[in-house]
Amino acid sequence: MNPTPVVLRRQSLLVGNPVSATMPGMTLRAGTRSILAIAAALGTWPSPVSAGTIVTVSVVCPVCDHAFESLVLRSSDRRGGIDRDLFARAITAQDVHYLITSCTRCFYSGYLDDFQPGRIDASLREKILQSPRLKPITPISARMKQDEIPVATRYALAATVYEWRGSSHEARAWLHLRWAWAVREDGSYLPPTPDMIQAMREIEPRLPPARAGRNQADRELQAAALLAADWMEGFFDPPREPYVRLVLALVLRRHGENAAARMLADPVAALPDLAEPLRSAVRNMIASIDEESRLLVIARRHFEQAVARDQVGRTNRSAARYLLGEISRRLDDREAAQHWYELAMEQPDLDSELREWIQQQRDLLEPVPGLSTEGRPQPPSTDER
Repeated sequence: MNPTPVVLRRQSLLVGNPVSATMPGMTLRAGTRSILAIAAALGTWPSPVSAGTIVTVSVVCPVCDHAFESLVLRSSDRRGGIDRDLFARAITAQDVHYLITSCTRCFYSGYLDDFQPGRIDASLREKILQSPRLKPITPISARMKQDEIPVATRYALAATVYEWRGSSHEARAWLHLRWAWAVREDGSYLPPTPDMIQAMREIEPRLPPARAGRNQADRELQAAALLAADWMEGFFDPPREPYVRLVLALVLRRHGENAAARMLADPVAALPDLAEPLRSAVRNMIASIDEESRLLVIARRHFEQAVARDQVGRTNRSAARYLLGEISRRLDDREAAQHWYELAMEQPDLDSELREWIQQQRDLLEPVPGLSTEGRPQPPSTDER
């Protein structure tokens, strides 16, 4: 069967639901200073053009022989930048949302390569179909399309399959890291309430103009640092401070800088006068931070085992050590981060950009001065499924 194009939808950082890539009235353009969405403000929102191609592909489950259709992202962009833990983000549809396919009959799940004939032995088939039997964390019906099955459900099923199959620690590490990226992306949205829109309009004049040729993720974090400096200087009206905090938290959450994001968002979530739907959205963002951290802990454990057992592929050996340092930093384990950064720097084939990133990331191992959990920042003082 020939691949069939599927309508692609994308999300703004400040919408609760997907919107059409050709939404009427959309005036945001790359390179503007608009702050109606953080991505647009920093030059990441594209003009209404094709954002990639999602196609349907016929699949036959190697466990139960059920024929169904999978969704595959054939092309995407990388204009969203690369986070320091190597999450290459598109502006629109993300690869990590389409990597895992689940059989809608027996729930066998994995990458498309895992659906090739000959990948299942009798022992694994028995585990999936009989005992202990594969069970999804949310209901799946035989008529469901892949994009109707929650991303977390598909990844959780794949993680179980990889565990039962005895897949390598490196394979399981990458699976959980990609799952964490999907959680990060899905947890990086807030609704455009009037208070948020007004706060962003006040922020807009303070944003630097977008410049081409830089990693978009770095650009967004640098802009957040400028906003934080203005906030610390008291440039924003006190009634706007909770919403300025949320704008900053949103940028940091978007790139997985979760300790700082949570420090900013937690006090706002506790405010008694924070209205819906913003209150629920902030709480969901905070919950997604906890879930990403859980997955990063698992990914780190498998990367550590893969390195210790020399299971990492030759082309990934240096990157695995770098990732262990970066994941440890994001989990606020500074001693482990420093250890793995140093081991990565000792690798002669370490990519030059990763080497530069390590030099920069070491500065982030120290506490960020000025951030507090209450009010305005203060000046610096003396299981796998």
